[in-house]
Amino acid sequence: MLHDQRGTDRSERPETAYSVELLADDVLALMDHLGHASARFVGHSTGGAICQVLATKTPERVEAMVLYASWLATDAHFSWCFKLLRHVLDGAGREAYAHGNILFMYPAWYVRTTPTRSKRKRAARLRWRSRMR
Repeated sequence: MLHDQRGTDRSERPETAYSVELLADDVLALMDHLGHASARFVGHSTGGAICQVLATKTPERVEAMVLYASWLATDAHFSWCFKLLRHVLDGAGREAYAHGNILFMYPAWYVRTTPTRSKRKRAARLRWRSRMR
């Protein structure tokens, strides 16, 4: 099963703020609706954070999980970066957001030494973001 989190692809984006914990509750509600008592999870980025909340909150429902490019916890810097990126997305648009996201997600040495990879990732991010509401 692959689901769209709130605010991505065809899912609605609420006007109010939502948390990783609330997104984890969404996954549990979807599992209940589909009649799945437990599952194996693969989580990328925010999806990985959601998996960790699921494993902490309801370990009996998580058979296994694979995390990729995720985080264990956030701090004030992390939160402010996401607030800034949201402001850029709302004000300057998706392309500016993609450029800002690269600066936030990757250290300068990585972007400098892998220009082709960075351009491909930027293009992929723009395509993905264009599907967001």
